[in-house]
Order: sequence, then structure tokens, then C-alpha cells
Amino acid sequence: MSSPSEAITARAKKDGITVTTTASDAATQGSTAAQKADIAIVCITADSGEAYLTVENNAGDRSDLNSWHNGNDLVKAVAGANKNTVVVVHSVGPILLESFIDLPGVKAVVWAGLPGQENGNPLAEILFGDANPSGKLPYSIAKNAKDYGTTIQPSTNSFNEGVFIDYRTLDKNNITPRFEFGFGLCKYCTHSQ
Repeated sequence: MSSPSEAITARAKKDGITVTTTASDAATQGSTAAQKADIAIVCITADSGEAYLTVENNAGDRSDLNSWHNGNDLVKAVAGANKNTVVVVHSVGPILLESFIDLPGVKAVVWAGLPGQENGNPLAEILFGDANPSGKLPYSIAKNAKDYGTTIQPSTNSFNEGVFIDYRTLDKNNITPRFEFGFGLCKYCTHSQ
């Protein structure tokens, strides 16, 4: 089992790098930990409970496209305290990034998908440049929830949108997403693939 903080700390130790961590979602603790660091890594999440878990009023499926556990405010606080902030997103699907993506302190977003019990080691390998982050987004990340052309419904959905979901809705309505379906960067280039 390897959590992101454990794996990053272990990998940093190999290079003689000191890591300060905080497991709190409190923005003040995050910014305090990030203030004197050369690089700040902040992990945010938006998960799903499949109807047996309620988190932040999300009973099962997510009720919106925001990060959970004060994630947006945490990123803003950390990026305000550290000019080299990397945001790691663990999520079941897209989340809205607009509240922090253009902040000067946010230098990168690593979309790590759903975390498993070993998610820390591959994440550390990517963050330290030991592995090529060649994954591609399996969905588009829009700038606004309404851009997707659907709404979250607490009951049965009739699927009136047909095939026009995700990138098809965006293309049909000439909407530019923040990151399009299939977007990704490799460590050896500066352009999207």
C-alpha cells in the first residue's frame, strides 16, 4: 500500500529532499506547509459512494462538479503561498478547475484518476520524472457545468441528449473546453498530444 504522501516522501529522500506534509483539508494549514517549500503538491478529490456513502451531502453519486473537502479553497491558499504549486486530482470524472487553474502559482495539474491502494508510487514516479505521464483524459474538462449540456438529476434520467455528451456536446455547441477529451502531455515535449 502506498499513499501519495508516503511515496513522495520516500522518493524525495533518495534525492536528499525534505518533505513537509499535512493531511488536513484546512486552507490555512496547507498554505503554512507550502510557504517555504520549493514546490508544493496539493491533492484534491471528488469521489463517488455508489449510494452507500454520504460525503459532503453527496449520497452516492456526486451532486456537482466541484472538488470535495474544501479542495478549491485549499488549492487557492497553497498557490497563494507557493509560486510552484502542482495540483493532483483524484476523481471519478471531471471537476471544474476554473476557480484556480489560472492562478500564477498553479504550474501543473496531474489528473491521477481514481486512486487505488498503490497510487502513491506511480504518482511519485511521474512527479519526479522517473516515468512518462503519457496518459490521456478519458473525458473533457469543461469550463462550466452547463457546458456539458446535461444537469445532475436526483432520479431517473431520460437521456434526452442522446449521443451528445462530453466532447460531442462541446463540439456541437462550439464550446472550447479547458482540456479536451484525449488531452495529455508527455515529459519530453511541451505540446499536447
